[in-house]
Amino acid sequence: MPNNTVEHQTLSLDDVEMNYRYVDCTFTYSNKSIRLTNVTLSHCKFEQSNFDDAEWSGCTLDHLDWLNITAHNNAFFDCVFQDSLLMGADFTGSQFKRTTFDSCKATYLNLSETGIEAVTFNESQLIDSAFQAIKVKKHLTFKGCELTGIDLSDSNLSKVDISASYFDTLQLTLDRIAGLTISPLQATQIITLLGVKISDR
Repeated sequence: MPNNTVEHQTLSLDDVEMNYRYVDCTFTYSNKSIRLTNVTLSHCKFEQSNFDDAEWSGCTLDHLDWLNITAHNNAFFDCVFQDSLLMGADFTGSQFKRTTFDSCKATYLNLSETGIEAVTFNESQLIDSAFQAIKVKKHLTFKGCELTGIDLSDSNLSKVDISASYFDTLQLTLDRIAGLTISPLQATQIITLLGVKISDR
């Protein structure tokens, strides 16, 4: 846990130090690849919107405004996103290990072609988000999330659990849904989405 705090400063991401907590800071453009370890960024602003090829380890990202950022080929290890705005954020090709998303607004989030290992989304809005062709190890769990319209096509769903979340529609690939964990109510929804008719006779 970071034990030093920097508040209300403008500085480069290159100057961020391990074991520090940054609150209400503004970060100017980074001149080198971003590598952050054991850092908390809370209510901070960023002048740049491209974070490609960054690495984040043991970071807490709290109340960040990352609308429409590009973060291809990132690596997140043991990180927490808390109450952050991630609408339209594009993490294509990234890796997420032991990472949690709590109470995030993430409509149109793009996690396509990502590697996911022990990742949980809690109480987050993920309407129309893309999880296409993801590779899941251990688990990908959604708890109390709004999943309407998310695209899980071309993804093996054997380690995915959506049973504690809700949706009106989903996009799935029929031959890859085996092992998907759902609730009894969702079973009826998914059968209908797959074009199967249920007779009451």
